[in-house]
Amino acid sequence: MPVTRSSRGRIFVLPLVALAVSAAAAEISGASTPSNARSQTGTERPNILVIVTDDQRATGTLGVMPKTRRFFHRNGTRFKNSFASTPLCCPSRGSIFSGRYAHNHGLVRASTDPSAFDQGATIQAHLSAAGYLAAISGKYLNSWDQSTNPPHFNRWSYFSRGLGNGSNGYYNLVFNVDGVQKPVERYSTHFVRDRALRYLSWFERRDDRPWFLYVAPFAPHGPAIPEKKYSRATVPSWRSSPAFFEEDVSDKPRYVQEAQVSRREIKKLRVRQLRSLKSVDDLVGDLFAKLSRLGEKGNTLAIFMSDNGFLWGEHGRSAKSVPYSSSVAIPMAVRWPGHVERGGIDARLASNIDIAPTVLHAADATVPQETQMDGRSMLDSSWTRDRILLEFWEREGDPVPRWASIRGSDYQYVEYYTDDTDRETVIEREYYDLTSDPWQLENLLADDENGNDPPHWMVEQLSADRRCSSSSCP
Repeated sequence: MPVTRSSRGRIFVLPLVALAVSAAAAEISGASTPSNARSQTGTERPNILVIVTDDQRATGTLGVMPKTRRFFHRNGTRFKNSFASTPLCCPSRGSIFSGRYAHNHGLVRASTDPSAFDQGATIQAHLSAAGYLAAISGKYLNSWDQSTNPPHFNRWSYFSRGLGNGSNGYYNLVFNVDGVQKPVERYSTHFVRDRALRYLSWFERRDDRPWFLYVAPFAPHGPAIPEKKYSRATVPSWRSSPAFFEEDVSDKPRYVQEAQVSRREIKKLRVRQLRSLKSVDDLVGDLFAKLSRLGEKGNTLAIFMSDNGFLWGEHGRSAKSVPYSSSVAIPMAVRWPGHVERGGIDARLASNIDIAPTVLHAADATVPQETQMDGRSMLDSSWTRDRILLEFWEREGDPVPRWASIRGSDYQYVEYYTDDTDRETVIEREYYDLTSDPWQLENLLADDENGNDPPHWMVEQLSADRRCSSSSCP
């Protein structure tokens, strides 16, 4: 696969634009075999490792993860403006797998029937058709029937309901291990790690084929229980932002004005989350140590990210589900030696919908026209975005109404809607100048000035983006 250096000094793989039709058809039909496990350029296709944490915010968390920073930041490229298109576990993971916004892949809520999700339009389906082996270790889709094996994976050890079966997500969790329900009493991050390491060994015994490994620990999702050796670990001191328990929320939607959370509990949860991430950092270190021993570290495209962000008291709220920066911003970094710049920082607007296109681009895997993706390959430096779409559907027991937003580098416009999808009505709006107000303290639609309101094109653009598909998406 040809490699070039962009004008900004980063090394990226350029798109392959001249694939033979017969070869593309063979890959999609599943005709790929070990004998054609190299791309048409003669370059060996990379292994793919995707690591997804749960509820890890972009700021204030990676300081406790030195191994992750070493492997992904020092030896890879960090995407500093990356976002979860829907800040909720199941819809976000649907976007990671499919490269589509939730309004296109259908998993709009954690409780959505996963039969609405097209399993044939996923990373694992396309990579399997292109001759890859695939395995998953960790969290899958929330509402997935755990007695059902996940499609397009050769091996799996997954759980679908983090707090189900009387478990807290960290101990006494039940996994589906290659078709067998297995109660696991020990710390779940360790089990996820050990199964992932086992799959690397299994791949090595079939070394004539590239592989895809998806690793998804439960941490730092609440209740964020650290393992015993980190139960009293020191974590960085906290410098709260100006948005922490914002004094005047009269310009905010009703759910913000009525929020009731404890400062003390938020501070305690932050410490527990950071301590639980230390075990994830160990997991990352162990995976790369194994890759090094197997001689696979140099030919593995690795991605580290979270499924969504998390509020630590910003605007007086905890958790996720809202359009504010701490909820939608996520850590994201890409490592691929010789192809992605070491220590690079990419400032483009990136999203979870870009993971699948990036992986399939690197793997030289063709996507059928009927399953085209909304995202773009992050390995291709030829594009930039002027905005990104964010969207959320209301859920039972949550006061946050359905909302949608477009966010650029210097602004964010948000609309909230009634829950009547047949006669949808905008009930509240927000607009922020992110240059002068990065903490989103002043909703410019709540003052008496008309001159600072969003231009009409933003309203029209949000309406269009909510219906976008493939190349019509931002």
